[in-house]
Amino acid sequence: MGRLAGAIADVAASHRTTCDLRNPATPAATVLALRVRGDVLDYLVLADSTLVLDGPDGLQTVTGGHVYASADPTAAEHAITGTVPLRGVRRALLLTDGATRLADRFGVTDWAGLVEIVERQGSAALVARTREVERTDPQAVRWPRGKPHDDATVAYCTFQ
Repeated sequence: MGRLAGAIADVAASHRTTCDLRNPATPAATVLALRVRGDVLDYLVLADSTLVLDGPDGLQTVTGGHVYASADPTAAEHAITGTVPLRGVRRALLLTDGATRLADRFGVTDWAGLVEIVERQGSAALVARTREVERTDPQAVRWPRGKPHDDATVAYCTFQ
């Protein structure tokens, strides 16, 4: 978390003379990170994104909450971190909240279904399917949400 806090501080410092970093609408970001360190896999999840790990006990999801990386380095204290044995992890899926909607908001599939879509058809297919379902409810009546479309970013990693 120290490196994340340092990165947040560095970005804030580079914008301090051109932006009002006290403004609550200051741009902010979610953070998802994986690091292979010898025989272990470290992870970090901050804000409204989800990490899906496929290991010996099946799929495990880690969600990061509602504190974002913006101008305050103490946001890093809210990150969820962990370490798992690398030998037990087959694959990992890193998803922003707009890419998790099929499972966690719309109920069109489950976490295993998201992994399967990405594994068989690729990340773009998951985003396309999400947009297709969102377009069936453009006013967000069936599935209440703050905006019709949200950021949808997907990273897929395999191990071993």
